[in-house]
Amino acid sequence: MPKRTYALPPDGRRQLEITWQQNYRLLGIRLNGKWIGTINDLRSLQGQQKTFYLQDGSRITIQKNLLESGFSVLFNETFVFSCSTSGVSSAAHSDGGFALSTLVLIVITVVHVSLSKYGFQDVWMWEVAGSFLPLLMSVFDGENLPAVANILLFLSFVYFVLTIGVWRRSETALAIAVILFSFDTVWLMISTFTTNGSEPSMLSIFTLLCRIWLTGLLATGLAKPEQSNANTLAINPIRLFSSISRIILILVLLPIALLFDPFSVLWGLFLKNRKE
Repeated sequence: MPKRTYALPPDGRRQLEITWQQNYRLLGIRLNGKWIGTINDLRSLQGQQKTFYLQDGSRITIQKNLLESGFSVLFNETFVFSCSTSGVSSAAHSDGGFALSTLVLIVITVVHVSLSKYGFQDVWMWEVAGSFLPLLMSVFDGENLPAVANILLFLSFVYFVLTIGVWRRSETALAIAVILFSFDTVWLMISTFTTNGSEPSMLSIFTLLCRIWLTGLLATGLAKPEQSNANTLAINPIRLFSSISRIILILVLLPIALLFDPFSVLWGLFLKNRKE
């Protein structure tokens, strides 16, 4: 049974503990070990939120997240923490977001190392990774490939340093990584739709969607929920972007999966509905 424990403001002496079962059923709330209340099924929560009143007049509000499974907790209308399928974030820190951002940066770094050796030889890696390859190849007129490879290797080192910084919870390193990867994605998008006046390939379009999705995941560590109103649905701009990008990616992948193996896809959806 999942459990989250957090210290409530302002002094952190009161420990709020929340437990729940699969699909956020039987969500229980305790304060310093004392039972406060239960929400039988978060998905069917009336009004999208429920408030529990303490003896001193304080209020603990459980909100259903808007675009993804999970909930957010507010204490006297002040955000305390949020738990969802994309991770856990709190007003004090966002370790879940930093961990996810670190993982994404590791993947980007590994891809860049591979790209520095093979990227300018294989067109599909060119389209998939981007990594300023169109810019570099135009600067060097498609020649002096060792220089291009060395620059890509240098970018690998830059991403490696940024990965270490993000792993150590450096917001500056994460911001630089997001800006660098976003600029690379925008440059790849411009190159994709303007090269030789030809229509972009399906691989190029799919790549751009994947990179937008990765950008959203990479930026999750920058999410810093400050204040939230207990009368509104719990929502965070960066999580909103991440959720929308995932929805777009699913809309692209699902038809492709149905085309190649419809039986497995439909069977998987059937089993998921049975479990819920």
